[in-house]
Amino acid sequence: MDYQFPHLKNPESYTCKIFDYNKGHGQLRIHLRHLENPEKQFYYIFGSVEYFSGQLYKRWNGAHFSIGSDSEMLEIARRLEDFNNRSDDELIGSPFRRKLYKIKLPQDTTLILAGTGVGITKTLR
Repeated sequence: MDYQFPHLKNPESYTCKIFDYNKGHGQLRIHLRHLENPEKQFYYIFGSVEYFSGQLYKRWNGAHFSIGSDSEMLEIARRLEDFNNRSDDELIGSPFRRKLYKIKLPQDTTLILAGTGVGITKTLR
């Protein structure tokens, strides 16, 4: 299944923080909260995380998330031993499909190579 990020109006209106990264289970959760309306919050959840570059416990302003091109994804995947014996077609096609998720920060770009990425709404009570 191919997940896409929900479109955010005014992504600069959000603050983000890595909420949880369980490397052994390959799951990464990023908490997003609207700066002016704190009840408006949700998570981006990544599954089958194979690669993460960035600072783990850092908070930043601006939810500038995007999905990299197939060639960018292959460049990162080729750095990982687990993917060296797979063809480009195998890595781009199912069932091994991976995507390169990118988070644009003021000073750099965080990269996440994962099988899925999906936004989940968090309901406050």
